Amino acid sequence: MSGKRVELLRRLRGLSQKEMGMAIGLSQTHVSALETGQRKVPSVEVERLCRALNCRLDDLIGAEGSITITFTSNPSTRPPQDDPAPEADTV
Repeated sequence: MSGKRVELLRRLRGLSQKEMGMAIGLSQTHVSALETGQRKVPSVEVERLCRALNCRLDDLIGAEGSITITFTSNPSTRPPQDDPAPEADTV
C-alpha cells in the first residue's frame, strides 16, 4: 500500500491528518509517517483505514488502479447556505 494513496484518499475525504488519526486511533505524527512511507501499515490498521476513508480495500492498496469514491451527505460538512438578510424592524 502506498502512502501517497492513503494521502490522496484522506484529502479526497476532506480530512486533516489529525482528524484521520483520531478516527483510526493514531497520532497525526503516525499518519504523516504512513503517508511519507516512513511507517508501514500493520494489517490491524488496514480495516480501520478503510472505514475512516470510506473506501474498499482494493482502493486503499491500489489493486485495480482506479479509486471508487462514494460521497455521503453529512450536515456538519455541508457548505453554509446563503441566508437572506434579516428584515430590519421599524418602530
